Amino acid sequence: MSELAVQVRAEYERQIGEKIDDVKRYRPMVEHRAAVSNALRPYLSYASIGALFDKDHSSIVHYNKEHEPMIRFSPAYRNKYATAVEVVNNVTRGLDIAPIFHESYNVDISPRRALEDIDRVIIGLMDMKCRILAKQNKGLAQK
Repeated sequence: MSELAVQVRAEYERQIGEKIDDVKRYRPMVEHRAAVSNALRPYLSYASIGALFDKDHSSIVHYNKEHEPMIRFSPAYRNKYATAVEVVNNVTRGLDIAPIFHESYNVDISPRRALEDIDRVIIGLMDMKCRILAKQNKGLAQK
């Protein structure tokens, strides 16, 4: 198993104050596994991430496919994912590991494309943030 994956899981579990159960299928545990898996994806293969949770690579592919809807509609998942990204960034910085580009999948994932994708995600999240702030400010104005 990848040293990166082991360190990320240990630090994530330390930050959330509980152990991630690899077997339980109730939503909070699934969201923890999905958040860590999706945060690790730029650094590890589906199979390597799957080994971390004793899951087949297809479970990690499923987490990846469900990432965008969970980001959009689950505040709990957004919180878990933000924590996981922070942990992955800190651990990879400490280990001096850069993201890998999975060119073997016949997809244009050049460094330039990866940066464009990150920009699109940031724009989407900023839009979501603006709408939340607008709703919050509207509520304050009505008081």
